[in-house]
Amino acid sequence: MRLLVVVGLLSACASPLAVPGADLGASPPDTAHPTDMAEGENDLAGTDLANDLAAHDLAKPDDLAAPLDFAAPLDLAMPLDFAPPDDLAAPLDFAAPLDFAAPLDFAAPLDFTPPPDLTPPLDLSGKPPNVFSSIGPPPAFYASWSAPLHITLAADDPLTTIYYTTDGSTPTLTSAHALTPIIGLPISVTTTVTYFGINLAAQGVTTADVYDVDTSTQAVSRYMVTDTTLDGTSPVVVANPGQVLSASANWRIWVQGTCPGCAAQLVYGVDTTDQGCLYDGSPNVYPGVAGGPSAFTVTAPASSGMHVVRVAHIEQTSCAAAMAQGALATRPTIARIGVIFVR
Repeated sequence: MRLLVVVGLLSACASPLAVPGADLGASPPDTAHPTDMAEGENDLAGTDLANDLAAHDLAKPDDLAAPLDFAAPLDLAMPLDFAPPDDLAAPLDFAAPLDFAAPLDFAAPLDFTPPPDLTPPLDLSGKPPNVFSSIGPPPAFYASWSAPLHITLAADDPLTTIYYTTDGSTPTLTSAHALTPIIGLPISVTTTVTYFGINLAAQGVTTADVYDVDTSTQAVSRYMVTDTTLDGTSPVVVANPGQVLSASANWRIWVQGTCPGCAAQLVYGVDTTDQGCLYDGSPNVYPGVAGGPSAFTVTAPASSGMHVVRVAHIEQTSCAAAMAQGALATRPTIARIGVIFVR
């Protein structure tokens, strides 16, 4: 009896994991063969574990085949196909842009025929330049100017270079020179200003102007005119027939000490034709009355050629009376302040 009990206990200890009702003699499943696993799964059918799996809708491992199939996302055939850039063949074809045949054809732009209204000032007919001083030398009646002054040297061709001296010597190509007009050349004592001009065509004639300064003559009636321009720049211009020029000048006028209350006029015009007055009034004795730059207009003559713009001192009761006397035609006090070339 005791022997049977011992044998039973030993049997129970030898199989501690034995499941009641299980076949202890069955072989464990061969996990190396999936089919055996499938059969093992079938053994779960109808069990509580199978029912729990079904209730939680747990996908079988084989159901992950589709989500783990990266064939479509990794199909980069289209994005990696660089065939479309071949369409750049046309934009990269620089044959047309590099063909400068037409843009480099300057035949028309190089036609520098001047517009009709510019013909007079740009008359490049091959003539040498004409150069003048302004104000010119004092009239013979005066023999001198009454105070230091400055003059302008100017040519009718704006491309003229003027060479000059102030010591009486003949200027050369090494003498002082500048492009026309030369403004503000000072005269304080008796000076001989000698000058000529050179343009693209030729060298002009050499001219010598003598300026005498005598301050003792301030006791008698006189005048001075400086810084005259007929076009805003120069006292020597080229104009069309009848053209009205916008002129300006600085001036001073006075009367003799024996008649300090006398009226006086400073008449201007072209050649011998009076055109107006720079001053009309009673200037008193030296230093008299000064003005400027005063604006006035000068009308170019209708006839072609060179015409001199001049001024004259006259003592009349008014400008109208002075012009009625024909100041530029009769007075000995005339001096040059400008030149007009009508073409």
